[in-house]
Amino acid sequence: MALFRSLFLLAILAVLAPCQIFAGFYVSDCELEKDPKKALPLVSGCLQAVGEVAGLSRPALGESVVHAEGEIYTGIALSSLVGLHLRATLGEYRDTALEEARAYQRTVNSYVSFGNGTLDRWQLLLGQFYLPFGLDFSKVMPIYRESYKRQFFWRTPKPAISFSYSDLVGTRLELSLADESLFGLDKIGEKDRAFSGRFSSDLSALGGTKLIFSYYKGPENLRKLGFATLNYSARGGVTSFEWVRYEDSPHRGRYPFHQLIRFTHVTGFRNDARYVFEYEDDVELYFLTQLGYDAALMDKLMLRVSGGYYRSRFQKELNHFVWALGVRSRL
Repeated sequence: MALFRSLFLLAILAVLAPCQIFAGFYVSDCELEKDPKKALPLVSGCLQAVGEVAGLSRPALGESVVHAEGEIYTGIALSSLVGLHLRATLGEYRDTALEEARAYQRTVNSYVSFGNGTLDRWQLLLGQFYLPFGLDFSKVMPIYRESYKRQFFWRTPKPAISFSYSDLVGTRLELSLADESLFGLDKIGEKDRAFSGRFSSDLSALGGTKLIFSYYKGPENLRKLGFATLNYSARGGVTSFEWVRYEDSPHRGRYPFHQLIRFTHVTGFRNDARYVFEYEDDVELYFLTQLGYDAALMDKLMLRVSGGYYRSRFQKELNHFVWALGVRSRL
């Protein structure tokens, strides 16, 4: 209950807080690296707060799960070229059938950026973050148990260093290295060393299309390949397709690889509301279809609702419905 009270207070603060708090520090649904470089004060940035509740129900197993999670993102621009980034989550996972609950908190990433990813040709990132790989574009609210099954498609070791170059037109190349010995945390570090490369290019087709090619080489013969597309329509809609193949040795699955295909479509806002459709196909585990609805309750608050069905490929007793309810600030 303490977690739900905290999320409720967080949503109230997000609504009541003024857009400008002090000295150019803004509360906003934004990312620091996307902010324009214009007459910045000495310290500027943005804060994003999200509260969500999600769950699943499997009557055949007498199981019901509720999951609540909040996320905070903060970006501070120390200058037009140097920024600090922090994203953290806290949550509670409760299994009503087993009558057990587990609270957790984690720092998703914390790093320093040199250069603006939108406006500068070169950018360097140093700190704790996942290596750039693929797209991982999903606009439905994450459900703890389902998102856990696919997180290894995009998650990588930390800490890391990443270097990127952009032609400022639509092409970007990112080369990144993760190693526990980078900042003296582990003097051995060989086991958890990983490398990734990501190339993206923008096309003018269909109102604007981005192509993304990714490669990842991790520890213990782990290798990942990825291809993704992201299209923006003239009416404000967004459509994405992503394919990720995961190979390791020895592989214990039914196939010599693990593979995920995801299709997502988000409509543009009409009358302060939009729809979200997402389909996932995991070659070894499941099919997952979800439909979401986002509606602006007021100028600074958006209600999010989604529901769907999880179908196991090989175990019918694991089939279940999923649902989620969330609140997001739109400051």
